[in-house]
Amino acid sequence: MKRYSYLIIALLCIAMFVPASAQKIEFTGIGAKAGIVLPESPFDNLGLQFGANAYLGELSDGLYWVMGLNYWTVSNDENGFDQTLSNFQIMEDVHYYLSGKPEGAFVGGGISYNLLSWEATVDLGFLGTTTISTDDSKIGFHPLAGYVFQLGEMNAFVEAKYNLISNFNTLDVVFGVNFDM
Repeated sequence: MKRYSYLIIALLCIAMFVPASAQKIEFTGIGAKAGIVLPESPFDNLGLQFGANAYLGELSDGLYWVMGLNYWTVSNDENGFDQTLSNFQIMEDVHYYLSGKPEGAFVGGGISYNLLSWEATVDLGFLGTTTISTDDSKIGFHPLAGYVFQLGEMNAFVEAKYNLISNFNTLDVVFGVNFDM
C-alpha cells in the first residue's frame, strides 16, 4: 500500500508541472525554518517543528514553486495517559507574491504526503505501564500565507499554514531564512 501511495504522490507532483519547458524552472535557493504547530484535539499543547524548503523557480508571473520537508512533534499527558504524535511531511507548494517578485506578502497552497506516528504510554496502576504505537501515511492539502522581508544580508520569512490531513488538521506558524543560490 505504501508503494502505491508513493507512486500516486510522484505522479501528482509530475502532473502539476508537466509543461516545465515552458516555465522558468530552476533551483534558486534553499531555506531553513522553525516554528510551532497547533494540532487539533486531544493534543491541546503546542508542538515544535523544523524544516527546509527548496525554491525551484517561477512558474508564471508572481507564481513560484517550492518543495519542502517538515518534521513536528507534540505531546499530551492527561490522566496517566501520555501520548506523542509526530509527523514527517513532504510537501509541494506554490507561492503567489502580491508584488510579482519573491518579496513582500504571498499567499498559496499545496499538497503534502504525511508520515504520522502516534505513541501512547498508559499507566495501569499496580500492573505497570504499557505502550501502544501506530504509524500511518496520509495525503494533505494546505492553504498558506506569509511575508518575506530583509533580515540583515539575507531574506527571512514568516508563514502560517493550515494543514488539512484527512481528519487531523493543524495550524503551523514558522519563521525562516532563505539562502539564494
